[in-house]
Amino acid sequence: MKSLLTDIHKWIIHISSKKKELNGYSICPFAKSAHYKVFKVNLKDIVPNLFKLNYDVIIFVIKDTISIKKLKNKCKFLNKKHRNYVFLPDHKKYRTLIQDIQTNNGKHNIIISQRKKELQKARTVLKATGYYKNWSKKYLKEIMSYGK
Repeated sequence: MKSLLTDIHKWIIHISSKKKELNGYSICPFAKSAHYKVFKVNLKDIVPNLFKLNYDVIIFVIKDTISIKKLKNKCKFLNKKHRNYVFLPDHKKYRTLIQDIQTNNGKHNIIISQRKKELQKARTVLKATGYYKNWSKKYLKEIMSYGK
């Protein structure tokens, strides 16, 4: 578990570090300040009641071997079932990029979950800046589709 937590921590540092290729923005400007908790779980055991633990973000590391499609479908299911939360897939083999910078962690299959209200506030703040100009239309549409 220690190396798993190290991997996640390194990834959070990566996505929260400002990048010149992104006009000085980081991949996720709020990642550095987010209070998060990591849980290693089976896919069927993901539940949002863990937010009662008072974390901004819950990172579920999936124990199961899972396809990209199955992980995405699970997130879509969870988003429909738990309307107050947003569940975002991050498959280790699904290469996601912003301006040729890898956004996914690349080592673990995870689901990132947070309260929808808080995520919408953050997205509103970012929309008022030039942040999303760095994103491809396809990737932006995909990410924004989770939690609608």
